[in-house]
Amino acid sequence: MSRLDQARAAINAVDAQMAKLFCQRMEAVKEIADYKQEQNLPVLDQTREEEVLKRNLSVYPDPETERLYEGFLLNLMELSRQYQQSLRNENSDHQ
Repeated sequence: MSRLDQARAAINAVDAQMAKLFCQRMEAVKEIADYKQEQNLPVLDQTREEEVLKRNLSVYPDPETERLYEGFLLNLMELSRQYQQSLRNENSDHQ
């Protein structure tokens, strides 16, 4: 197996793990969306997002790719907000 194939196999394995973790995260996001809707809270919680960034960046081990990881987190939180909003819209359509 070439180095390229080995690297691609490693990426495939990580991607499979990330898919499972993403599903777990979205399940938690759904719980948060339900709570926020019940409590009439907005989808965006800027303070919480800043805390998530700060906490995760403080433990990120690679300074060379830290900015990329920050972008990954920002995108992930954006997707989470989009999902919360879609759930909120879906719930309002069924009422």
